[in-house]
Amino acid sequence: MKTKFIAPMIDYLRGVVFESKKITFPTRKETINNTIIVIISSAIGTGILALIDMGIVNLWETIIA
Repeated sequence: MKTKFIAPMIDYLRGVVFESKKITFPTRKETINNTIIVIISSAIGTGILALIDMGIVNLWETIIA
């Protein structure tokens, strides 16, 4: 009875260990480059959303006025 419960857990843990050996981490240079890309993309996205927001506010003020 115990082996039916424990054996699958052991197989699962072996699989976890096996898969964890495949993990590769980015180099410092790759991490810096990806961070720069994320910061620039976020700034561009923020700018676009700010322009859209200003346009909607101006449209709304025009409609109300």
